Amino acid sequence: MKIQPVKSPYFHYSAFLKEKFHSPVRKITVDAGFGCPNRDGTLSREGCFFCDNNAFSPAVKHRGMPVREQVLRALARFHGSSADRFLAYFQPYTNTYGTPEKLYAAYREALCDPRIIGIAIGTRPDCVDAGVIDVLAVLKRETDVSLELGVQSANDKTLERINRGHGFASVVKAAKLCREAGIEFGFHVILGLPGEDPEDTRCTAGALAPLGGSTVKIHHFHVCRNTRFEREYHEGKITVPSLEEHAVAAVEFLERIPGNVAVQRLMGDCPEASLVAPAWTLDKPALTRAVEAEFRKRGTRQGDCCSIPVQ
Repeated sequence: MKIQPVKSPYFHYSAFLKEKFHSPVRKITVDAGFGCPNRDGTLSREGCFFCDNNAFSPAVKHRGMPVREQVLRALARFHGSSADRFLAYFQPYTNTYGTPEKLYAAYREALCDPRIIGIAIGTRPDCVDAGVIDVLAVLKRETDVSLELGVQSANDKTLERINRGHGFASVVKAAKLCREAGIEFGFHVILGLPGEDPEDTRCTAGALAPLGGSTVKIHHFHVCRNTRFEREYHEGKITVPSLEEHAVAAVEFLERIPGNVAVQRLMGDCPEASLVAPAWTLDKPALTRAVEAEFRKRGTRQGDCCSIPVQ
Protein backbone atom coordinates (compact mmCIF):
# COMPACT_ATOMS: atom_id res chain seq x y z
CA MET A 1 0.00 0.00 0.00
CA LYS A 2 1.31 3.45 -0.94
CA ILE A 3 1.81 5.69 2.07
CA GLN A 4 0.26 9.10 1.53
CA PRO A 5 2.38 12.08 2.57
CA VAL A 6 1.22 13.97 5.64
CA LYS A 7 -0.37 17.25 4.59
CA SER A 8 1.50 20.28 5.87
CA PRO A 9 -0.21 22.29 8.62
CA TYR A 10 0.49 25.48 6.68
CA PHE A 11 0.20 26.59 3.04
CA HIS A 12 3.61 26.45 1.37
CA TYR A 13 4.60 29.16 -1.11
CA SER A 14 5.80 26.54 -3.60
CA ALA A 15 2.33 25.04 -3.65
CA PHE A 16 0.83 28.50 -4.07
CA LEU A 17 3.02 29.17 -7.11
CA LYS A 18 2.24 25.78 -8.60
CA GLU A 19 -1.49 26.37 -8.19
CA LYS A 20 -1.20 29.85 -9.69
CA PHE A 21 1.06 29.06 -12.65
CA HIS A 22 0.26 25.33 -13.06
CA SER A 23 3.95 24.42 -12.89
CA PRO A 24 6.89 24.96 -10.54
CA VAL A 25 8.27 28.51 -10.45
CA ARG A 26 11.46 29.84 -8.85
CA LYS A 27 12.52 33.31 -7.76
CA ILE A 28 15.74 34.98 -8.80
CA THR A 29 16.87 38.08 -6.93
CA VAL A 30 17.99 41.30 -8.57
CA ASP A 31 19.25 44.63 -7.24
CA ALA A 32 18.04 47.61 -9.27
CA GLY A 33 20.05 50.10 -7.23
CA PHE A 34 17.14 51.68 -5.37
CA GLY A 35 17.77 53.51 -2.11
CA CYS A 36 15.77 53.85 1.09
CA PRO A 37 14.19 56.93 2.68
CA ASN A 38 15.26 55.61 6.05
CA ARG A 39 18.92 55.79 5.03
CA ASP A 40 19.24 58.79 2.71
CA GLY A 41 18.13 61.35 5.28
CA THR A 42 14.52 61.68 4.14
CA LEU A 43 13.39 59.90 7.31
CA SER A 44 16.68 58.91 8.90
CA ARG A 45 20.26 58.06 8.06
CA GLU A 46 20.54 55.14 10.46
CA GLY A 47 17.97 52.86 8.87
CA CYS A 48 15.94 50.25 10.71
CA PHE A 49 17.94 49.07 13.70
CA PHE A 50 17.83 45.44 12.55
CA CYS A 51 18.73 46.05 8.91
CA ASP A 52 21.85 45.07 7.02
CA ASN A 53 20.94 44.61 3.36
CA ASN A 54 24.35 43.10 2.66
CA ALA A 55 23.34 40.20 4.91
CA PHE A 56 19.67 40.04 3.94
CA SER A 57 20.01 39.86 0.15
CA PRO A 58 22.53 38.01 -2.01
CA ALA A 59 21.66 40.37 -4.87
CA VAL A 60 23.46 43.29 -3.19
CA LYS A 61 26.78 42.00 -4.54
CA HIS A 62 25.48 42.85 -8.05
CA ARG A 63 24.74 46.50 -7.20
CA GLY A 64 25.56 48.63 -10.21
CA MET A 65 25.16 45.79 -12.69
CA PRO A 66 22.30 46.28 -15.20
CA VAL A 67 19.13 44.44 -14.24
CA ARG A 68 19.10 42.62 -17.57
CA GLU A 69 22.59 41.24 -16.99
CA GLN A 70 21.71 40.13 -13.46
CA VAL A 71 18.66 38.27 -14.75
CA LEU A 72 20.53 36.55 -17.58
CA ARG A 73 23.37 35.54 -15.26
CA ALA A 74 20.88 34.08 -12.79
CA LEU A 75 19.09 32.15 -15.54
CA ALA A 76 22.39 30.75 -16.78
CA ARG A 77 22.92 29.10 -13.41
CA PHE A 78 19.85 26.97 -14.07
CA HIS A 79 21.04 25.82 -17.49
CA GLY A 80 20.47 22.09 -17.80
CA SER A 81 18.06 21.95 -14.83
CA SER A 82 14.34 21.32 -14.99
CA ALA A 83 13.60 24.87 -13.83
CA ASP A 84 12.26 26.92 -16.71
CA ARG A 85 9.89 29.53 -15.21
CA PHE A 86 11.01 32.33 -12.92
CA LEU A 87 9.97 35.46 -11.07
CA ALA A 88 12.41 38.37 -10.93
CA TYR A 89 12.48 39.43 -7.29
CA PHE A 90 13.52 43.02 -6.58
CA GLN A 91 14.77 42.46 -3.04
CA PRO A 92 17.40 44.85 -1.58
CA TYR A 93 16.38 48.18 -0.09
CA THR A 94 13.11 49.90 -1.12
CA ASN A 95 12.11 48.92 -4.63
CA THR A 96 9.30 51.42 -5.16
CA TYR A 97 11.43 54.37 -4.04
CA GLY A 98 11.91 56.34 -7.24
CA THR A 99 10.13 58.21 -10.00
CA PRO A 100 7.49 56.31 -11.98
CA GLU A 101 9.79 56.45 -15.00
CA LYS A 102 12.69 54.90 -13.09
CA LEU A 103 10.48 52.21 -11.60
CA TYR A 104 8.95 51.22 -14.92
CA ALA A 105 12.34 51.08 -16.66
CA ALA A 106 13.83 48.81 -13.97
CA TYR A 107 10.86 46.47 -13.80
CA ARG A 108 10.52 46.28 -17.56
CA GLU A 109 14.22 45.49 -17.98
CA ALA A 110 13.77 42.36 -15.85
CA LEU A 111 11.37 40.97 -18.47
CA CYS A 112 14.27 40.34 -20.83
CA ASP A 113 13.74 36.61 -21.27
CA PRO A 114 10.53 34.62 -21.89
CA ARG A 115 11.34 32.45 -18.89
CA ILE A 116 10.65 35.45 -16.62
CA ILE A 117 6.91 35.21 -16.11
CA GLY A 118 6.51 37.89 -13.49
CA ILE A 119 8.09 40.29 -11.03
CA ALA A 120 7.94 40.44 -7.24
CA ILE A 121 8.85 43.72 -5.56
CA GLY A 122 9.98 44.14 -1.97
CA THR A 123 9.28 47.56 -0.49
CA ARG A 124 8.18 49.68 2.44
CA PRO A 125 4.44 50.37 2.74
CA ASP A 126 5.05 54.11 3.10
CA CYS A 127 6.65 54.04 -0.36
CA VAL A 128 3.50 52.79 -2.09
CA ASP A 129 1.31 55.52 -3.53
CA ALA A 130 -1.00 56.12 -6.50
CA GLY A 131 1.96 56.71 -8.82
CA VAL A 132 3.53 53.37 -7.91
CA ILE A 133 0.22 51.59 -8.32
CA ASP A 134 -0.24 53.14 -11.77
CA VAL A 135 3.14 51.75 -12.88
CA LEU A 136 2.29 48.30 -11.54
CA ALA A 137 -1.12 48.37 -13.21
CA VAL A 138 0.52 49.02 -16.59
CA LEU A 139 2.97 46.15 -16.09
CA LYS A 140 0.18 43.86 -14.91
CA ARG A 141 -1.25 43.92 -18.43
CA GLU A 142 1.73 41.94 -19.70
CA THR A 143 3.13 39.99 -16.76
CA ASP A 144 2.44 38.83 -13.22
CA VAL A 145 3.09 41.51 -10.59
CA SER A 146 3.19 41.25 -6.80
CA LEU A 147 4.33 43.51 -3.96
CA GLU A 148 5.91 42.39 -0.69
CA LEU A 149 5.32 44.95 2.05
CA GLY A 150 7.71 45.18 4.99
CA VAL A 151 5.37 45.33 7.99
CA GLN A 152 7.53 43.85 10.78
CA SER A 153 4.91 44.58 13.48
CA ALA A 154 1.44 46.07 13.87
CA ASN A 155 2.50 47.74 17.11
CA ASP A 156 3.38 51.40 16.48
CA LYS A 157 5.50 51.54 19.65
CA THR A 158 7.60 48.67 18.29
CA LEU A 159 7.91 50.35 14.89
CA GLU A 160 9.20 53.46 16.65
CA ARG A 161 11.57 51.38 18.79
CA ILE A 162 13.17 49.81 15.71
CA ASN A 163 13.37 53.17 13.88
CA ARG A 164 11.06 51.97 11.13
CA GLY A 165 9.97 55.45 10.10
CA HIS A 166 6.29 54.67 9.56
CA GLY A 167 3.30 53.40 11.51
CA PHE A 168 0.91 50.54 10.86
CA ALA A 169 -1.50 52.95 9.16
CA SER A 170 0.89 52.96 6.20
CA VAL A 171 0.42 49.20 5.86
CA VAL A 172 -3.36 49.53 5.86
CA LYS A 173 -3.20 52.30 3.25
CA ALA A 174 -0.82 50.40 0.95
CA ALA A 175 -2.92 47.25 1.18
CA LYS A 176 -6.04 49.23 0.27
CA LEU A 177 -4.34 50.74 -2.79
CA CYS A 178 -3.26 47.27 -3.93
CA ARG A 179 -6.69 45.73 -3.42
CA GLU A 180 -8.44 48.50 -5.33
CA ALA A 181 -6.05 48.11 -8.29
CA GLY A 182 -6.08 44.32 -8.25
CA ILE A 183 -2.35 44.13 -7.42
CA GLU A 184 -1.34 41.00 -5.53
CA PHE A 185 0.53 41.73 -2.30
CA GLY A 186 1.94 40.10 0.78
CA PHE A 187 3.60 40.94 4.08
CA HIS A 188 6.94 40.52 5.83
CA VAL A 189 6.88 40.30 9.63
CA ILE A 190 9.54 39.89 12.31
CA LEU A 191 8.53 37.93 15.40
CA GLY A 192 10.27 38.46 18.73
CA LEU A 193 11.32 42.09 18.20
CA PRO A 194 12.66 43.88 21.30
CA GLY A 195 9.88 44.74 23.72
CA GLU A 196 7.32 42.44 22.13
CA ASP A 197 5.63 39.45 23.77
CA PRO A 198 3.32 36.67 22.52
CA GLU A 199 0.32 38.99 22.61
CA ASP A 200 2.05 41.30 20.14
CA THR A 201 2.55 38.33 17.79
CA ARG A 202 -1.14 37.49 18.00
CA CYS A 203 -2.16 41.12 17.52
CA THR A 204 0.02 41.54 14.43
CA ALA A 205 -1.53 38.43 12.88
CA GLY A 206 -5.00 39.66 13.75
CA ALA A 207 -4.31 43.07 12.24
CA LEU A 208 -2.97 41.61 8.98
CA ALA A 209 -5.57 38.88 8.51
CA PRO A 210 -8.37 41.11 7.15
CA LEU A 211 -6.16 43.15 4.80
CA GLY A 212 -6.30 40.68 1.93
CA GLY A 213 -2.65 39.72 1.46
CA SER A 214 -1.89 36.54 -0.45
CA THR A 215 1.53 35.72 1.05
CA VAL A 216 3.51 36.21 4.23
CA LYS A 217 7.19 35.95 5.11
CA ILE A 218 7.96 35.26 8.76
CA HIS A 219 11.37 36.28 10.05
CA HIS A 220 12.72 35.57 13.51
CA PHE A 221 14.42 38.42 15.32
CA HIS A 222 18.14 37.96 14.77
CA VAL A 223 21.07 40.30 15.13
CA CYS A 224 23.37 41.06 12.21
CA ARG A 225 26.74 42.77 12.27
CA ASN A 226 26.96 46.46 11.45
CA THR A 227 23.53 47.28 12.86
CA ARG A 228 22.33 49.34 15.80
CA PHE A 229 20.99 46.16 17.38
CA GLU A 230 24.44 44.56 17.32
CA ARG A 231 25.62 47.22 19.75
CA GLU A 232 22.52 46.88 21.92
CA TYR A 233 22.89 43.09 21.99
CA HIS A 234 26.47 43.29 23.17
CA GLU A 235 25.44 45.86 25.78
CA GLY A 236 22.85 43.40 27.11
CA LYS A 237 19.90 45.65 26.24
CA ILE A 238 18.14 43.14 24.00
CA THR A 239 17.86 39.38 23.73
CA VAL A 240 17.04 37.02 20.87
CA PRO A 241 14.47 34.19 20.88
CA SER A 242 15.38 30.55 21.24
CA LEU A 243 14.46 28.20 18.43
CA GLU A 244 11.63 26.81 20.54
CA GLU A 245 10.30 30.29 21.34
CA HIS A 246 10.26 31.27 17.68
CA ALA A 247 8.56 28.01 16.69
CA VAL A 248 5.75 28.73 19.16
CA ALA A 249 5.48 32.33 17.94
CA ALA A 250 5.35 31.25 14.28
CA VAL A 251 2.58 28.76 15.02
CA GLU A 252 0.55 31.27 17.03
CA PHE A 253 0.94 33.76 14.18
CA LEU A 254 -0.08 31.27 11.49
CA GLU A 255 -3.07 30.03 13.48
CA ARG A 256 -4.46 33.56 13.11
CA ILE A 257 -3.71 34.00 9.39
CA PRO A 258 -6.20 32.74 6.76
CA GLY A 259 -5.36 29.29 5.46
CA ASN A 260 -5.10 30.49 1.86
CA VAL A 261 -2.24 32.90 2.62
CA ALA A 262 0.95 31.30 1.33
CA VAL A 263 3.89 31.09 3.72
CA GLN A 264 7.08 32.10 1.91
CA ARG A 265 9.35 31.40 4.86
CA LEU A 266 9.29 30.60 8.58
CA MET A 267 12.52 32.34 9.57
CA GLY A 268 15.05 34.85 8.32
CA ASP A 269 18.40 34.15 6.66
CA CYS A 270 21.78 35.59 7.52
CA PRO A 271 25.21 34.52 6.27
CA GLU A 272 27.36 33.07 9.02
CA ALA A 273 29.93 35.83 8.58
CA SER A 274 27.26 38.48 9.27
CA LEU A 275 25.41 36.71 12.06
CA VAL A 276 25.75 37.78 15.68
CA ALA A 277 22.88 35.77 17.22
CA PRO A 278 21.08 33.41 17.58
CA ALA A 279 23.29 30.57 16.36
CA TRP A 280 20.29 28.42 15.41
CA THR A 281 19.67 30.84 12.51
CA LEU A 282 22.01 28.59 10.53
CA ASP A 283 19.80 25.52 11.04
CA LYS A 284 16.64 26.14 9.04
CA PRO A 285 15.55 22.45 8.91
CA ALA A 286 15.53 22.33 12.72
CA LEU A 287 13.14 25.28 12.86
CA THR A 288 10.86 23.73 10.25
CA ARG A 289 10.71 20.53 12.27
CA ALA A 290 10.00 22.48 15.45
CA VAL A 291 7.13 24.41 13.83
CA GLU A 292 5.55 21.23 12.48
CA ALA A 293 5.96 19.54 15.87
CA GLU A 294 4.29 22.50 17.61
CA PHE A 295 1.31 22.30 15.24
CA ARG A 296 1.01 18.56 15.96
CA LYS A 297 1.23 19.19 19.69
CA ARG A 298 -1.61 21.69 19.50
CA GLY A 299 -3.64 19.72 16.96
CA THR A 300 -4.10 22.89 14.90
CA ARG A 301 -3.44 24.17 11.38
CA GLN A 302 -2.92 27.55 9.77
CA GLY A 303 -6.07 29.64 10.10
CA ASP A 304 -7.68 27.66 12.91
CA CYS A 305 -7.87 30.74 15.15
CA CYS A 306 -8.75 33.16 12.32
CA SER A 307 -12.27 34.45 11.81
CA ILE A 308 -11.59 35.69 8.26
CA PRO A 309 -13.19 33.25 5.79
CA VAL A 310 -10.99 31.68 3.10
CA GLN A 311 -12.07 33.04 -0.28
